[in-house]
Amino acid sequence: MIGKALVVTAMTVTFFKSYQLESTTATTVEVNPDFPGLQRYLEKFANLGDPENTDNTLQKLTIAELQGRAHDHVLKSGKFLCYAKITTMHDYRGWFYANCTVPNCLNKVLPEEDTFVCADHVMKEAPTFMYYLNTVITDDTGSIEASFFNDSLTHLIGYTCNQMMIEKKNRNPKEIPPVIKSLTGIQLLLTVNIKPNGSLGVDSAQKTSTITPTTPDSKTNTSTRNQPESIGKNKKQKTGEAKARKLLQHA
Repeated sequence: MIGKALVVTAMTVTFFKSYQLESTTATTVEVNPDFPGLQRYLEKFANLGDPENTDNTLQKLTIAELQGRAHDHVLKSGKFLCYAKITTMHDYRGWFYANCTVPNCLNKVLPEEDTFVCADHVMKEAPTFMYYLNTVITDDTGSIEASFFNDSLTHLIGYTCNQMMIEKKNRNPKEIPPVIKSLTGIQLLLTVNIKPNGSLGVDSAQKTSTITPTTPDSKTNTSTRNQPESIGKNKKQKTGEAKARKLLQHA
């Protein structure tokens, strides 16, 4: 079944230790059905990401719950899962960083013409660039500041920061590349890390999708079985035939 679309209709949701689906007399099952919009659903599911990259043992929290922990001196630190959207990207704070390659130098390198330079040293090796994007993430319960780290953005856009800087020629630290800006408003599953100072870092992220396919109405679905004639209709028909015979006998 890998790579196939399995469509199941007219199911009921029950609960026994956990939520589960149960079939009904109107349930139909079809593999790769031919209906408009199927390809659109397949493409959405393809963007769900690899669930193996998410630690599902982590507790899922809303933004409001994350805010509560970030201000709690006892509970604040830790990693959690959160469904949220990026609603703001802070251009003025930059979107990448790289340090000088000279040992013990902590200076950040800056772009200059076709190279990158340190204010205090001449670097003999090219720096390794890393994503660091300051954002506001939002769900139905509120909004909070969060910083996306290198691994999370690399996974989301499919380019390393070095590729974005050198191959794609996006070198302005104050101008966020369009491919990164396109993440705004997309539902994401985030692994967030609440630091001891209460700030939030996004260690990993993947796109998710909320799909609500239209379920056929079992009352109007005539493709699954031949509907039996009404019992009342059959009874009236038989009664009418009996009356007609009596009339013919007395004629």
